[in-house]
Amino acid sequence: MEKFVILARHHTCDDLIALSETDNRWHAIPEEQWPPDGEVPLYLRDSMSVKGTYFQRDTVRFCAYWSEAGDFCFRDSADHVFRLFHRDPDGNTSAYGDISATILPAINTTGATPQRFLAFDLILNGQKISHFEYDGELFRQLFQSDTTAFADRTLGSWDFFVGVSEAVDELKRRAAQVPRTHSNISTLPSISADEAPTTLTTGDTCTKRGRWGRVDDLGEDHLMFEGETMPKSRGQEVQWVWLGRA
Repeated sequence: MEKFVILARHHTCDDLIALSETDNRWHAIPEEQWPPDGEVPLYLRDSMSVKGTYFQRDTVRFCAYWSEAGDFCFRDSADHVFRLFHRDPDGNTSAYGDISATILPAINTTGATPQRFLAFDLILNGQKISHFEYDGELFRQLFQSDTTAFADRTLGSWDFFVGVSEAVDELKRRAAQVPRTHSNISTLPSISADEAPTTLTTGDTCTKRGRWGRVDDLGEDHLMFEGETMPKSRGQEVQWVWLGRA
């Protein structure tokens, strides 16, 4: 039986398509048939109707999604599909090797760094399996001009490649750690006792890339990138503490 996954255009959360898991066929889904999934990070979409998102520029398309088998997949513009993580029915996450994703300023042939352009690299077991350079300024402007009350929005909510990087970091963390609960505080991230903790408040500019935890509830933490605006938590202004690099 043929399998299709439903994907949304990443920075708009609409323009839904059905993409074949086995070949490059796809078709647009009429708006009246769109499921009401709303905004959900990529790493949580395994249980949603919309299984992932895509980036489209002219004829170039990149996709990130959860397959029917429970695999988190990255699909490049040449329709190469890379399985990165697996989540079993009990919610346990495992990785298909040593996976990392980086986003750095793009460097042209003269060695100069264009201000607007970023380079995304996906690396599996030390081998670069995908590289793409794109104009990231548009997505940063969309993020900085966002005035809605979504507490968990990050730059990755707008920028597909940052969203993939955030998902990789979070799924790596889940694959490496024992499931964390409020009653099992020994598994919570710790802060070194010999250095002063770095704290910021909702609305401040993030000064360090890494995981930031809510000061009064370390069971809630978020991956933030330097330059992003520290978020609200459940609609409230709160204080955040830097827990360490993801």
